[in-house]
Amino acid sequence: MVSDFMDSAKRTIKVRGAVDNSNRLLKAEMFVKAEFLLAPESGVEVSSRAVFLRGEKHYVMLEDTPGHYSRQEVTVGSERAGRLIITEGLKPGQRVVVDGVLLLEQLLSQSHNSPT
Repeated sequence: MVSDFMDSAKRTIKVRGAVDNSNRLLKAEMFVKAEFLLAPESGVEVSSRAVFLRGEKHYVMLEDTPGHYSRQEVTVGSERAGRLIITEGLKPGQRVVVDGVLLLEQLLSQSHNSPT
């Protein structure tokens, strides 16, 4: 069971669970760090730096051909250790921009809005 409230002074949330303590290593009121292993999510894994938010939607910048880029809407899944799972909108093997994404987005937006 996970508490509905966070202790703002300690920045902690109380969690209650059942674990095997046959070695008697866990003690009452002890603080622990826990990592839960979940079933792997299907999708494409990218650096979390590659994903940006525009409005309420997530996007990545794709390199279509060398020097030509496009913005692609994606659906994000879980994040772990600086990596995000993209569950929709990205195929394995597509090249995703990681560094300078927001600058590239700004440059592309300006070029689409400039008169021709």
